[in-house]
Amino acid sequence: MRAHLHLTAAIGFVAMCASSRSTGAEEGGEKAERAEAVSEAVTGAAPAGTGTARPAPVLTPRSPSWDGARRTATTTEIDSLTVTCGVEVRLSAEMKRDYDFDDSVDTRGKDDGYFTSTSRVFLGLKFNDRFNAVLCGQDVHRWDKESTQPNDEFDLYLGYFDLRMRDLPVGLRVGRQELDYGKGRLLARSWGSPYGKAFDAAMLSYESERWAVHAFAGNKVDRYYDSLNLADHNEDLHGVYGMWRANKAHKLDAYFLSKTNHRDLVTGEDGRDGDVAIYTVGVRAHGKLGDRLKYDVEVPFQFGDYAYDDVNAWALAARAEYAFDGPSKPFVVLEYDQASGDGDGTDGDREHFDDLYGTNWSRLGVSNLLNWENVRHVGLGAGARPAKGLKLALAYHFFWLDEAGDWWRDYIGIPIRRDFTGTADNEVGQEIDLKVSWRPKSDLALLVGWGHFFPGQFVEDTGAHDDSDYLYFMVVKAF
Repeated sequence: MRAHLHLTAAIGFVAMCASSRSTGAEEGGEKAERAEAVSEAVTGAAPAGTGTARPAPVLTPRSPSWDGARRTATTTEIDSLTVTCGVEVRLSAEMKRDYDFDDSVDTRGKDDGYFTSTSRVFLGLKFNDRFNAVLCGQDVHRWDKESTQPNDEFDLYLGYFDLRMRDLPVGLRVGRQELDYGKGRLLARSWGSPYGKAFDAAMLSYESERWAVHAFAGNKVDRYYDSLNLADHNEDLHGVYGMWRANKAHKLDAYFLSKTNHRDLVTGEDGRDGDVAIYTVGVRAHGKLGDRLKYDVEVPFQFGDYAYDDVNAWALAARAEYAFDGPSKPFVVLEYDQASGDGDGTDGDREHFDDLYGTNWSRLGVSNLLNWENVRHVGLGAGARPAKGLKLALAYHFFWLDEAGDWWRDYIGIPIRRDFTGTADNEVGQEIDLKVSWRPKSDLALLVGWGHFFPGQFVEDTGAHDDSDYLYFMVVKAF
């Protein structure tokens, strides 16, 4: 009841704002970027034409995942103060079949259908182009009895302020915010999750025409279903993310990320408990070769300590997309991903790559059965854009474990299976995917995805091995 009363009051405030004068004062480029963001925010792809660190083409903090709401929101000007308010609603339906790979039984969470609604209400205040404040409330409901995920009733999702220097390209953002960089492989706002992902953090930014750098420190916000969501102050995130624009076609990102926890002890390979300190350094090159070929290559390395084990891990992601001529704008995609696993649990070296705070929703297959950890992946795809706002994509994936003796984990890192005997093959399986995204209006996106997974030899060697299916429908509407 508390959540519905608060949400009703917030929507009432937005309706009251709607009676005021509405403006369309955004620049044309920003409008186009936000139009793409309505659908892309829930597909995981970067907005067309950016391909940079997600906050902006020059790393300026971009609008968060309610891009569609902000773009269509009502704006009221009072002297030097601009007040913006809006609502975004996302409805999604999901179906899982045989996610335990056993067709003979129905298992809760493995053979279920779900319906989820996410409602976000935001208020923005802008003063003289130097001060900006944002509040965003969120309400998540699971409308089914079988869901293993509870509701997250109306709570603060975002709440931060921006300060910009008058004559210097320097800015400061403080408060509850989204941190979303590059392709989101290591630090992302979780596009596919109805809950999103936010941090209580401070971020200092510097920007010039060709260089941009963000330095940030904070803590990930955890969900508490029976109370307010609070940051986890046991685990600390520190990072620096920079971008160099070599020219119009080519860009280079470099970053350092630190994930440390000195309060929640973990157990190492020798059985002793200790702290966690994982440091990640990486580079990402992305851009276009000519008018038809897009490329994106990212390589991170990890070092540090996991209890008394030495961290020594790495990963690789490479993607190429080639566009053809034709009215339907066809394209083909080739991608390869690898992340190291740990095949020896007794040598004191932790070689299992940690994807930190990234998101792999629908990235390594629609079924979301693999993560950028202990994996090798080859993807082949083709698609078309036959009409404005419409995209069709078909893909086929091949999956292996990097180390058959390490855990097979799903897209959020939950362990699925492990071969403790050391005799299993490392072939996890193959998957065929179909995805359709349609944006008939700038404030409306509809998405459909289906994935069918064919288990490989590793699954057969370790237990039940029936095929599985995953189907989702999403609608995102801004008011």
